[in-house]
Parts: sequence; C-alpha cells; structure tokens
Amino acid sequence: YKYILNWSYNSIIRNHSNYHAFKPKIHLKKKYKGLTFPGLNDYKPDGLYFFKERYVLPVENINEKETIKAADRYILRIKYEHEYKCTSTEAERITEDQFPETIGDFEILMEYENGHGRKYYTLFKRNSKDKTLTNKQYLYKPLSYRFLL
Repeated sequence: YKYILNWSYNSIIRNHSNYHAFKPKIHLKKKYKGLTFPGLNDYKPDGLYFFKERYVLPVENINEKETIKAADRYILRIKYEHEYKCTSTEAERITEDQFPETIGDFEILMEYENGHGRKYYTLFKRNSKDKTLTNKQYLYKPLSYRFLL
C-alpha cells in the first residue's frame, strides 16, 4: 500500500535579548523539503522571503514585517510529511519514532536584524545519531548557506 505519514512538532522561538529582532526569515535547504511550517489558523504573511541561494527553499509563515519583541516567545509549527510504500505493520513501526529516519539531520536557519540593520543568525540542528536538538548563534551566515546562484 501507499501511505502518506505525518509528523508535527512545535518549536518555541524565544528572544532572550533586551532588543527586538526585526525582519525574521527562515531558510531551509532543499534536502529537507518534507519539512513545512504551517501558519497558525492558515495565517499567510503579506511579505514572503524568497531565498535566492541554491539548495534552499523559502518558508512561508514568518512575516518579515512583524517584530519579535524582547522577551517574547513564539511557537513555530513544523510538519513533516513523507510517502511510503509499505504494509500497515511497517507504517505503524515507522510512526513510532519521534523523528523518522528519512528526516535525517535537519537544519533550520533563522535570520533576523537588530534596530540598526545588522543581521544575526541562529541555526537549529537535529543530530540523528544521539537524537538531540541544538541551536547556535552566528554573527555571519554559516558557510553551508552562503553559496550563491
């Protein structure tokens, strides 16, 4: 049989600084194309950010025009959908894992600016070996996201 299996996650984004984060954007590499970010109540932002770098797709539910205020928290909804050709028993076994094997090590890069237009980056990563989630802040875009067309 053919099954389309879904996983849903909620990630909390916190602004731990004393300053607002302006023009938030999310970058996602094409190899993680099964990951989507459905907007709350089908919310669609006015301005979409189209990332013109190879191997990266735009994500449509962060509104560049909205500011992430100091000490605010937001929930970023993440959904993963993948089609499998398998038996019902195999489908049940696949869905037992919190993160399916096909997701592998995924990364989500968040870009934002301070009030002076200086860009900052936070890279969220999942390590499939030890099944941990980490994040790291950068002053410059990580090399794996810098390749131009």
